[in-house]
Amino acid sequence: MQNLQDYSKRTHFFVDEIPPLLSDILDETEWQNCADLGCGDGALIAAMHNQGYLDGKAMYAVDSSESRI
Repeated sequence: MQNLQDYSKRTHFFVDEIPPLLSDILDETEWQNCADLGCGDGALIAAMHNQGYLDGKAMYAVDSSESRI
């Protein structure tokens, strides 16, 4: 990636999957807040929401490119 403009042109395709390691951690750990640093188009957050992981939780997302959020 040469710069943020190149980064913001990339397209991610939404999939409703959570990586198994993260899913295991979410299932086994008591947590109330989560931060997705480098969230891109929010696909991971959407998957977590769709599978009920964010019910009653606070979620924060940050990405270096405004056009990716």
